[in-house]
Amino acid sequence: MILPMMLQRQKVMSLVSRTKIQPKTIANFISSRRLGFHALFHTQTVHWRTDEEVVECCQLFSFRPLDSNPLQALTANDTTRSTAALHHIRTGEALVYTGGDYHNARQLLQAVKRKIAGTSSSPRRKKRAKEKKKITGAVETNTAPFVVGNQWMKQRQLQRDQSELVHKIFIQVSLEDGRPSQIMGLKRTPTNVKDIFSYAFQNDKVMNVKGGEISSSSQPKYFLASLADFLAMVGGYEWHRKGVYIDALQDYIFPHFGVFPPTRQDYIQLMDNINVDRTTRQNPIRMMEIGIGSGVLSIILLQRKKVDRVIGTDINPYAIACAKANMQQFGFQEDLILADLFPPKAATTNEEKNRKVDVVLFNPPWIPGNAATWLDQAVYDPDQNLLRRFLLQVQHHVTEDGHVYLLLSNLGMLLGLFEERDLYAMFQEGNLELVEVHTTKSKAEMSKSRPTKKMGKKSKHHLDAVESVKAQEVISLYYLRVSK
Repeated sequence: MILPMMLQRQKVMSLVSRTKIQPKTIANFISSRRLGFHALFHTQTVHWRTDEEVVECCQLFSFRPLDSNPLQALTANDTTRSTAALHHIRTGEALVYTGGDYHNARQLLQAVKRKIAGTSSSPRRKKRAKEKKKITGAVETNTAPFVVGNQWMKQRQLQRDQSELVHKIFIQVSLEDGRPSQIMGLKRTPTNVKDIFSYAFQNDKVMNVKGGEISSSSQPKYFLASLADFLAMVGGYEWHRKGVYIDALQDYIFPHFGVFPPTRQDYIQLMDNINVDRTTRQNPIRMMEIGIGSGVLSIILLQRKKVDRVIGTDINPYAIACAKANMQQFGFQEDLILADLFPPKAATTNEEKNRKVDVVLFNPPWIPGNAATWLDQAVYDPDQNLLRRFLLQVQHHVTEDGHVYLLLSNLGMLLGLFEERDLYAMFQEGNLELVEVHTTKSKAEMSKSRPTKKMGKKSKHHLDAVESVKAQEVISLYYLRVSK
């Protein structure tokens, strides 16, 4: 059934209650357990009403957590208005955009985003936003941290709610030899769609059917994906294709999908302060980097010969594949292990690899908060559980005269989400002694938060509270050692 649909809603809902799912479409539904998708994907059953008499049972794949209950979906096309689309999304229905133009689908997505954020171009909405701005007012930079923290948490919750709604607009992705191939049912799609999917799914298994109970003729011909997810793949593909130039390497790093690109490099200069005395060591200097990500920090330290060997761990399998590819590009063959913090003892039978390391480097998530996606886990640490576990366990993995380096922003402290004394208490609890701290100002946040001429005379001294805090961000490299 095609939208526009505001006047047809009662008819549609009555059809849902009495129309049976066609047996033919049930055979096309393959459970996620039978598909070879990576663990990074979440799946959900979608009952898509393609017309008044047929409901197709499809599979939605997403990098975001999904509900276990089936999701009802209607069809959207070039005639669908953003008001009608948002209305149906807010009532719990998804939209499958098909039979139209890809660029119009993107425009609908952007229009829905603007309506959710209250930034529509309509005069009435502009006037309402202006009045709201007058009420809230600008906040001085010396606002109490807990007030700023509350504002930040409200902003983040709003962003998450907006993202949940926007991700309810789907596209069909065809399968070719068990791999994502093309966008179905839309004209003027990008000419390099296949390359984009190859990039995004390069670390995943073939999406074939496991087991012999389903014949090849009933394997799914397509699956559903969020249009917002696909646009994220497009952006990530460009980073991967062009690479991210790293000044410290005078070369490029190529990020994989699902791994943060190292576009922010203001903290890389802190690596100059990692120094290990070779005169007291007979063996090569071995470092363990926890949460290795793209591998950029380890590559810098290896290239500068500050360390000789690296053991890298990450909980994100995409990061392990990304770091491995980047290290091979620079001629390094290091041990990369999929693990939550430290590698398990049984990760290798090699005694030399199992012994304690000389250096441990950890760039943890900087902000306390819940992490919904894999990328969120690189930014948010619920109740600082990850940081606490690291500081409690690291003494068992580093030599007695070893170095522990913790790369941490004070943004969480500025937001009032935790205090510096909490960090020092964790040092003490983990039997760690603070030797020295090296700091650098966050250049990226300074440039983003600096007042501009467009702000006007009054606004130059009044920034949004959260942006004002970001302008004060400092990144620190804590040098710790095990207390004797």
